[in-house]
Formats: sequence, structure tokens, C-alpha cells
Amino acid sequence: MKLFDWLPFGRVSEISPEALNEQLESVQVVDVRTLVEFQQSHIQGAINLPITQFST
Repeated sequence: MKLFDWLPFGRVSEISPEALNEQLESVQVVDVRTLVEFQQSHIQGAINLPITQFST
């Protein structure tokens, strides 16, 4: 897998922090950053599934 194969810029919908905060009780946040990045900081209740681990 090449580095840029998994970069989804422009194809992932975005949500503002305020809108997310209003919906946190009814959604599951999936953090696709690396484990190291996730361990440094993440949204409480988020789960980590690093995008580099996905297969195409």
C-alpha cells in the first residue's frame, strides 16, 4: 500500500466540533489516526481503527 492510497481528502464528510458535541450520545466516533496519535489525545469514547490497517 502506498502512502497516498489511503488519503481520502475531499471525499470524507466533515462535522463541526459543536455539531459533534450535540450528537455524541447517539454516534460512535472512530478515530483513524495511528495508535500513537490516538494515545496522545482523542475524543472521549472514541475507538481507534488506524486507517493504515485497512486493506483495499
